[in-house]
Amino acid sequence: MCCCCGDKPINQICALVCAYVLPPLGIFWRFGCGMEFCISLVLTLFGYVPGIIYSCCMIGCKDIDSRGIDFDSMDSDDDTGSRSSA
Repeated sequence: MCCCCGDKPINQICALVCAYVLPPLGIFWRFGCGMEFCISLVLTLFGYVPGIIYSCCMIGCKDIDSRGIDFDSMDSDDDTGSRSSA
């Protein structure tokens, strides 16, 4: 599983701190590089305050599961794709 993506409370706190310092960084920490990141980047380029407002609202209100990413499948420990050494 990705170290920076998930739904743990500490992840949300870290994302909010990053969003206060640099709004696109907080969005990237929470959601990865997607549409949310692009919108946050554009708003931050227009002005620091709109970027912070958007980023904090997205981090606080939007659930990661609504993006369609299945983090549980990324965390599976099956060895189906690994090679066996002879």
